[in-house]
Amino acid sequence: MGPKVFMNSAGFIKIDTAKVSERTDAYVEVLDGSRVHPETYEWARKMAVDALEIDDAADPTSALEEILQNPDKLKDLDLDAFAEELARQGFGNKSITLYDIRAELNHRYKDLRVPYESPSAERIFTMLTKETSDSIGKLVMGRVMHIVYRKPRDPEERERVPPIRDERTGQWKCQYCYKPDFNNTNEVWQHIDSCPGQPVGVKVRFDSGITGFIPNKYLSDRPDSFVDPSERVRRNQPIYCRILELDPDKFSATCSCRSSDLRGLQPQNSEFDRYFDKSKCQVIK
Repeated sequence: MGPKVFMNSAGFIKIDTAKVSERTDAYVEVLDGSRVHPETYEWARKMAVDALEIDDAADPTSALEEILQNPDKLKDLDLDAFAEELARQGFGNKSITLYDIRAELNHRYKDLRVPYESPSAERIFTMLTKETSDSIGKLVMGRVMHIVYRKPRDPEERERVPPIRDERTGQWKCQYCYKPDFNNTNEVWQHIDSCPGQPVGVKVRFDSGITGFIPNKYLSDRPDSFVDPSERVRRNQPIYCRILELDPDKFSATCSCRSSDLRGLQPQNSEFDRYFDKSKCQVIK
């Protein structure tokens, strides 16, 4: 290997200087057994000599060997002053390089990167959706996916609520899904087993990728004005919502599309961030 190739590849070659010394009587550079680049060997030697507070004329190789045995002596070095001196000599800003050299002399080939930590559910949620806790109270537009039904879990509960008769049409309704076109109660009871259940809200999807759930009570300021959410919305309909709560584990949100919320009134559980100027907000109002 020629000198040019060595200089270019020195940062990627690991040399066992101890084994090399056993096979030759020639001088073996101790810094070849480190990640210090050959172009900065002189700086490493200077750091070793200064750390030991010995004469500059002393053998820097022996100083390096001693420093590698006792690297704690490097901690008192003023590397910032050293970097300023190098800058005055025309080497540029070498502060980071000097700190890297000291770290390498302390622990050769040590991985100095921060140990990997698995991201939390909240972190993953934010990385993928760009939504954070500050998104609570945010006005967003989604698209209706479908109506959400809750089926009675208790078999006895199904029998406690009788079918409903529509006095206007004379037909019977399912007491859970409110399907209205049964001719008699027997048809209603036969339908119960396949009944999707009571409509409890609307499922929507946002551009961020998360899904939202709008409970019946948040569909309108007058939730008693409708029985089935399908009376208010339809599939694939664009709909404005305000985020009330986020669930990072399920990538979902609880939302409201009540007029009072959409007009700009912040939900009760929404908090302003620390940069919000409440006094200026009052002036603008």
